[in-house]
Amino acid sequence: MSRGVSGSPIAGLVLGGLRALLLVTAFLVAATASAQEPLAVHYEYQLDDGVGEGQRETLERALGIVAGFLNDTFVVRRPDDESSLLLEPTCMKWRTISYPGGGGSRDECVEYSTACGKARPPPSLFRAREVCDERRVGDCEVVGEGNQGVPGAQLVVYLTAVDGPGCSSGSEVGELASATHCTLSVIDGRPTSGNVNVCPETIRRASEGSDREFYFLVDTLAHEHLHIIGFNSDLYESFVGDDGEPLGEQAVLEPSQLALRTPRVVEAARAHFDCEELSSVPLESEGGSGTAGSHWPHSLVGSRELMAPTVGSGRSVISSLTYALIEDTGWFEVRPGARRVGELDFGKGIGCAVLDRCDAEPNRFFCQPGQAGETACSSDYYGVGVCTGGGVGSTCPSVQTFDNMRCREPSQGEGSLGYDPLKWGQSYGPGSRCLPISSDPAAWQRGNAFAYEIMDIGGGGGCFNVRCDGGGTRVMVSMGGEAEAECPEGGYLEASSLNPRLRQGKIGPCPPPKDICPGLACEEDCGGRGDCAAGGECRCFLGHGGPACALDVPDDFLPPTTVRSQQPEAEAASVSASEAPAAVDSPKVPWMVVAVGSIVVVGIIVIAVVVTMLVRRRRSGRGARDYRRASAASGRRLVSEMAAGPALAAQPAKQEPGLLESKDLDGGVVGVKAHTLLYGSDIRIG
Repeated sequence: MSRGVSGSPIAGLVLGGLRALLLVTAFLVAATASAQEPLAVHYEYQLDDGVGEGQRETLERALGIVAGFLNDTFVVRRPDDESSLLLEPTCMKWRTISYPGGGGSRDECVEYSTACGKARPPPSLFRAREVCDERRVGDCEVVGEGNQGVPGAQLVVYLTAVDGPGCSSGSEVGELASATHCTLSVIDGRPTSGNVNVCPETIRRASEGSDREFYFLVDTLAHEHLHIIGFNSDLYESFVGDDGEPLGEQAVLEPSQLALRTPRVVEAARAHFDCEELSSVPLESEGGSGTAGSHWPHSLVGSRELMAPTVGSGRSVISSLTYALIEDTGWFEVRPGARRVGELDFGKGIGCAVLDRCDAEPNRFFCQPGQAGETACSSDYYGVGVCTGGGVGSTCPSVQTFDNMRCREPSQGEGSLGYDPLKWGQSYGPGSRCLPISSDPAAWQRGNAFAYEIMDIGGGGGCFNVRCDGGGTRVMVSMGGEAEAECPEGGYLEASSLNPRLRQGKIGPCPPPKDICPGLACEEDCGGRGDCAAGGECRCFLGHGGPACALDVPDDFLPPTTVRSQQPEAEAASVSASEAPAAVDSPKVPWMVVAVGSIVVVGIIVIAVVVTMLVRRRRSGRGARDYRRASAASGRRLVSEMAAGPALAAQPAKQEPGLLESKDLDGGVVGVKAHTLLYGSDIRIG
């Protein structure tokens, strides 16, 4: 007795295969619809003739490091288009036309923004828009229909180097750079373009100076990019939730306070400071519109956090607070497993009491009453500095490190201190840490009973070669020789016990091992190019990588960039119907689309092959070995044909230009200022 087709084993196999194929296809299609894109940056250079070729190469090298960091760290939750970014034009002047007899009304734009900070955006980067004659109602034309934007990018940054009254110049320390965001996405209000203006002196120092100056430029540029993408008081009201809808300023800022209350920021602060009672995290409240509200205060994060308002020449770290803020914008996510930049030690585990009042109890992060102006070790023991307010609006004095007494930098201390630190048992480079020097005696002696030198270095701090022993429970010190001795917590160590040439001098009081040893637990002290995190992991600074931060991160990450000189205002401001589209590469095909198409086609062919071979098997009784060989060959041929086939067409623009209000550039420009401090000279803060 024969059975119908629906009851046959072959039919069951086919139906099961189809169901599985449909499920896989549905999953991949859903994934494609919500695919996230890396934060790829496209740069437009608008540099005048004052920036030489060497300076431009230095700037491009630094931008390559920053662009690589952004691409590898953040993904855009709702990318505008996977193939090409077209900016939304911002109308500056609208005209409303009302029709008689209840005929409704119509809005016409008679003037579009032609500036972005100190830059002039090329019209070819924008979506098509309707431009109307201000003198004649209804006289409008569409321009920019052929524009193709920037393939593969999610952010356009215009680079300028315009000098200004606030910029650093020569020995005068002031502004390093500034930034502003310009256009926003109509999908979720995410910034899609902005201007970074780097003061010419900043570029000159980086190109002509040491590696320190170059990486100072890298950190400065990273600081400005984070202002553009979210750490900006002008953007808080535009933060969105998981649904892409604006949260509103009340959900972002604490009422009547300049403090963030977004969930990830609060969670990160509770974990870092060990204070579960925190309900909001304060922002910088002083320093003008370009500083207040757009930085973390020094009293909260110290001077090493990348988003502090003023920075020294030491390397910056990016704390969990800053990562959390960028995620709380609702526009970006931090990639799982993305490498972290440095480790913020300042304030770690400080507790609620000290957060409320910095002098509530003695701690290593803030100077105690009466210590103002005294020389001491920084809270992370990385350098020697002075107790001072430390920056804009800081009411809690902390140690600000002298730029020429950074213990982990090998080039420090040679020639700028007025004495040779090596002769006095001190050391600079990886493995070196600041230790207090007793004020009794105030003067150290070096030599013998018949001839000796005297140096007044007591009562402050010095850089010494340090390691930890006993599982991080003992601090061991050496002074260039084989001799080594323990620096007991709260006790003192005679210099003569380590170096017989030092007749007089004493280190101490010695720091607690729990404070200094965790930072020494990593291989080779991370080469001085990173911080040691929990578990002995080196978290390298921007531009460095590898297990011990010994590798230089490639700086050739920059995507294809259009090179432009500074455009005359009249030329840049002109908007014409005949504007040509930008020269761009062919639109890329999203990988997920190719994957979905390939799987669907392969699945259909495989099912057909299965049916055919099973029918043949039933008829001929042959084994499955030839069937498996034939299926594999068919799959290989299919992949080859798909790879050689024509590219899929890019999707057209999804929306018309929206009514987006232009930000006040005077209030929206945020920047970073330098903080230079040298041993033996006055503090200079720009």
